[in-house]
Amino acid sequence: MKFLTIALTCLLALVFLTTFAFGEDPDKTPTTRVCRPGVPQEGFQPSIPPSVTVPANLESALKVALESGNAEEAHRIEGLMKAYQVPSLKKAGPADPDLIIGPSTQGAFSQQWLGSDIEVYTGSVKSGGARQIDLKKGEDGDLYLAVNKSNITGFTGRAEVYRSTNGGSNWTVVSGIGSTTAYYGELSMLVETRSMTNNFDSTRIILFYTRSTNSSMQNATVRYISFLRDGTGVVGGSSEIETPAAGSKFGSPSGFSDGAYYTTSTYLGLVAAEYSNDGDSVKALHIYRSTNWGADWTGTVLSTSFQDFYPTAALKPGSGFNGDSVYIAVERRFNATNSLVRVVATKFNPPSSDFMTYYLPAVDGTSRYEKPYINIRQTGREYGTNREVLVTVTKNGQGHYHSLRLDATEWVLDSDLASDVNVEYTYCASDSLSDGSAYFMAAYTDANGDTLGVRRGRPGSLGTRYYYNAHKTSTSVLPACAIYKQGTTQFSAYAYAGFGPTNVYFNQEGLMPVSVKEAPGVPVAFSLGQNYPNPFNPETGVRYQVSGLSDVKLTVYDMLGREVAVLVNEQKPAGFYEVKFDGAGLASGMYIYRLTAGSFVQSRTMLLLK
Repeated sequence: MKFLTIALTCLLALVFLTTFAFGEDPDKTPTTRVCRPGVPQEGFQPSIPPSVTVPANLESALKVALESGNAEEAHRIEGLMKAYQVPSLKKAGPADPDLIIGPSTQGAFSQQWLGSDIEVYTGSVKSGGARQIDLKKGEDGDLYLAVNKSNITGFTGRAEVYRSTNGGSNWTVVSGIGSTTAYYGELSMLVETRSMTNNFDSTRIILFYTRSTNSSMQNATVRYISFLRDGTGVVGGSSEIETPAAGSKFGSPSGFSDGAYYTTSTYLGLVAAEYSNDGDSVKALHIYRSTNWGADWTGTVLSTSFQDFYPTAALKPGSGFNGDSVYIAVERRFNATNSLVRVVATKFNPPSSDFMTYYLPAVDGTSRYEKPYINIRQTGREYGTNREVLVTVTKNGQGHYHSLRLDATEWVLDSDLASDVNVEYTYCASDSLSDGSAYFMAAYTDANGDTLGVRRGRPGSLGTRYYYNAHKTSTSVLPACAIYKQGTTQFSAYAYAGFGPTNVYFNQEGLMPVSVKEAPGVPVAFSLGQNYPNPFNPETGVRYQVSGLSDVKLTVYDMLGREVAVLVNEQKPAGFYEVKFDGAGLASGMYIYRLTAGSFVQSRTMLLLK
């Protein structure tokens, strides 16, 4: 089948955040060069029998009707499809709906510029599952950050979504959910625009989460809630997508969609694992789809007959709607010390219990691959089945990645992501922009909480490694990353939970504190921002903020301490400022710029490259 003929590429992550940089670092030669799907050690031939569900012509006709806004025709086709489908999985609303946290309620929200990271949320973060935060760049150009909170007065469970309209410099609460009787386990977020005319006010946030009435998350169900980017138009939050079998619980939710190719007819997807209540075994993988923005859900079970932990899912586009599939990366455990990465591929339109498996690698009885994360670059339909795929993973405590590259038929395995640290978690993201060579990104944290590494680039050369967390990271919460884009310029962005886990921090390539304030127009403190662009040639901008009337001096020095320019030397009232620096008459190299305001002094470095 066409959607199974894979040829993709994976690229990863370079971030320029100007601090703690390694040199340019081509990835080490993979220890295993390729993997050809064949008869694997698990003992079955990877194949997908023909689907016997909804006819393809009805699936295609429904998609066309929805995308064109023909509600009457869509309703007619849905009626025809019901003869082939299982009933909707969504249960009737229980007596315990989750409470909607409106945009005016910010709880323990605290925002401040902390020299290098922005503290988006101050307080405890949920533990007991890795997926407690998620970061996405919406089609509206804004950044969205979901946080599963803990120890919030008056709530047993609480999760909220933050939005930044200025590239992450400041954040506001959009909306969220809360419960006085149930705990929230893990979450996954989508951000989709539902308009054929690029009306970005139609942008919806979809939050998937697991939910249980006990803190150990036994018998956890899986739910969703959706709301517009202004916090209105709430849908969901009062019924389950599905309830697990007795003695089981849902975990590791991973949302995906085909929203890169559609607007009003965007289909939402979710993959989740059904674990035993003690978390020691996996009963099955579940895949769900909604064709009406979450009003109804249908799904199926993928019975792989193996212990497939920590699923993450991504849409693998085909040359057309009926060729779309879902790739699910899992940690397949064979025993306590041996686990390998498997990518399970199945149909999306409609979801099917049939699947095939990629074995990465096919045979390795001694290694321990853990917690894989998959991303597929959502490039245009003209690419057909040729898509770029990246799977980041830890192998024996080191960071690696597997990739399918454009026009390739074989996986490249075990490329080096971070072999010099004891890696705990990895995460990856991509951008569909076809220009340039740095449209995949990865982040990773070490097991001691000392390091958050970020890279952006392409497979085989992911660019410079940057260790840029100003605070000790959580060793139990997965970090999140996204590629933020202004026009055709791409920037690396990441979020992470602090040690504890407590607090959530954000930073981004080229980020400057344009509006960090306690009250409108009043900075909370003196601060000197990182220049942008950096490196630069010949001009760059420097932003700074003054919290009270002061004599301000902003000076540039070379590395020998010689003064080369005075950008500001005057009294300034409280406010936010930016000044340009022109290095046309200077030699390439590193320069220091220093802000002095009363007793406040702060210095940063900039790099001039000609």
